[in-house]
Amino acid sequence: MTQSLRQNVILVGMFFLIIGLGILALLKTPTTFSVAENRDLAQFTMPNLRSFLDHSFQDNLENALSDQFIGSATIREAYSYVIDNMPTFSLEEQLCKNEYLSLGNGRSTFNCDERIVYTPVKFTAQQEKQIKTNIAQLDKLNQLADTYYYVVNDPAVFDFRTNQFTENLTELLKKNLHNGYAGIDSLKFKNYDEAKKFFYKTDHHWNYRGAQQGYLDIAKMLNIKNVYQPDETFHSNEQFFGSHARNLRNYDFPEEFVAYKYSLPKHKSYINGVFGSYNGVEKTEKHDYEYEKNLNFYGQYYGLDYAEVVFDYAQPKKENLLIIANSYSNAINELLASGFNKTYVIDPRINKNWHARKYIKDNEISKVVVILSDKLLMADDLNLGVEVENAI
Repeated sequence: MTQSLRQNVILVGMFFLIIGLGILALLKTPTTFSVAENRDLAQFTMPNLRSFLDHSFQDNLENALSDQFIGSATIREAYSYVIDNMPTFSLEEQLCKNEYLSLGNGRSTFNCDERIVYTPVKFTAQQEKQIKTNIAQLDKLNQLADTYYYVVNDPAVFDFRTNQFTENLTELLKKNLHNGYAGIDSLKFKNYDEAKKFFYKTDHHWNYRGAQQGYLDIAKMLNIKNVYQPDETFHSNEQFFGSHARNLRNYDFPEEFVAYKYSLPKHKSYINGVFGSYNGVEKTEKHDYEYEKNLNFYGQYYGLDYAEVVFDYAQPKKENLLIIANSYSNAINELLASGFNKTYVIDPRINKNWHARKYIKDNEISKVVVILSDKLLMADDLNLGVEVENAI
């Protein structure tokens, strides 16, 4: 056996000896106070990924070794020898720097940040085929009214390692919409740090800053003259776990639910034809609810998903608007509606009985905005209420 190999065997043996002693120390009742030194003694703590990466676990272990082990001076000397002679490398750089770590079910962390994001995807051949069918439906809308498109740019189609789109939905629309559309825009970010400003830590929806930016972008496209800025910021003072966290049952990364507050004109709202309040802003701000970690703060505050919602701002000199969207629009429906007389919101995932041509004509709609995510664009049951022939 060579000297180098012998040294490595000794190092490994000492390492496992220390680990074994550590396990024994965990099983025994720890000493909490030293009478002789008149001080509290360091206690063992269980490691997690973050404490290992920031070295707080290692620091705690060294202190606990000194305080809890019999013969700790000798053991600590051996522990230091092992650490000093182990190969030096940064686990954080090896595993986390500019990399995705899978959490399962299509979700990951990036840069080992306390944040859950979609793992970036490329469309399959079947998904591309479905997308062409759905875009053919959108093409029909362009013939019925002035139609505008806004892409939310869910990070599912953006790779933070390269800062490039895996699927560029904006360019996909421009390439495949053959009838004239009135405008196309998207939520813009260039890298991970910019995207973090617009999306929740544990939810796929845009946060209050992302929603405000989406509203301003769409308002500019629609030529809304008077846009609303937030008056103040609502803080729930409670932990919020979004759709990613609830889906994974991963509650390691809490954040506070925060929302912008606006002073909008009085208006009426109708949910599936019934008069009533669309959102739970007032209820949430008064903390009139029973909190639990699975509470869907986004849906409770901004409103849930319905087949049809109508907002009547009673401004007859202004146009009527149709919004076609999934839950991304919930945070800005009322904001956009404030710039029109009546606004009709259709969730095509839920509303299976509407016909766009008749609906637009009957409600005297002159403008349509379609708010798109990759999930909506590739849905295999998307219903836009138009007949499509030879879509593929």
